Amino acid sequence: MQMFYYYLVLAITINMIVAQCQRNEIYDSVRQQCLQCDSSCSICYNTNQNSCLTCSDGFIKSYISNSNCVQNCQNGEFVNNYQQCDKCFIQGCLECDYSYSCNKCIESLEYDFYTNSCILKQNACQSQVEFVLILNDQSQCYQSCPSSYYQNYNLKQCQKTVQCEQAYNNLNSKLDQKVKQVELIQQNQYLIRANKCTFSLADQDWKIIITQILQNIDNYEDQYMNNSQEIQEVSFIIGTLAGCLAGRKLVLFDFTIQQLVFEQYGLSEDYNIFYIDKSINLNEDRSLLFQDNDFDLLLPETFEIIFQKSNFIIVKFSNFTQTQLFTEFNYSV
Repeated sequence: MQMFYYYLVLAITINMIVAQCQRNEIYDSVRQQCLQCDSSCSICYNTNQNSCLTCSDGFIKSYISNSNCVQNCQNGEFVNNYQQCDKCFIQGCLECDYSYSCNKCIESLEYDFYTNSCILKQNACQSQVEFVLILNDQSQCYQSCPSSYYQNYNLKQCQKTVQCEQAYNNLNSKLDQKVKQVELIQQNQYLIRANKCTFSLADQDWKIIITQILQNIDNYEDQYMNNSQEIQEVSFIIGTLAGCLAGRKLVLFDFTIQQLVFEQYGLSEDYNIFYIDKSINLNEDRSLLFQDNDFDLLLPETFEIIFQKSNFIIVKFSNFTQTQLFTEFNYSV
């Protein structure tokens, strides 16, 4: 898709040169004349506002649409290194400089450094047991979260869940592990993530098709759990890929082909997941590419993580009494 975009820019640029159009014009081969792009576009493929390939001075690419240029990002967004609006991933964040940091939370929430999250302020709701539902940059208190949301007792928030509570309870009993995440990965199939790097593929009736445990650590609970809860995240889902970082290794299993597609053993230390989003690629040489905007993180003895699009932050594993966050933007570990 990205290569197609570059070819499109090149083709339009050549047409502009041949037709002697200005930079903010597009050549109409039917009318055989140059037409003006929208004022927000420097190069366009049509004359309407949502047809920009590059932006005019003073404009930046919108987060919602890559072909729309805006003068300012919306609340909960920031301008990344590529002069594009990008999303603050922390729920309830109003202003951020980077996708994983927050300078200001929406009203009724306050930033908590130790959990790197926006949490409910004291007395923000009428009752101490109430939860806040965040929609865009607005919040509303609930005694009990509405349907399709679950109650996060740590953050006191109503958070979106893919499936209902009955489905989670059903899966918990089938997997013999607490279910942490359910994602629709293709029509009528769900990828399920549970404790102990346990993953399953289920059909629309919640019948388990295949289960994979991506670790074989005998004392897993002693190392990674406290009171039956995982201390920090060591497993994740991106698309159809399931991943596990436990045991000083990184393992990826692709549930579409039902095969192990990446293994890296012998990491110098344990690492845990701090934040993960959508973009991951396996290169032809089987190296692993994670994409984010802000910096490159190099694990010299293992694999290189190249950040392009706000997706993956990885931190050294620490015990449940500590939280270690990296604050520098260019570093090696």
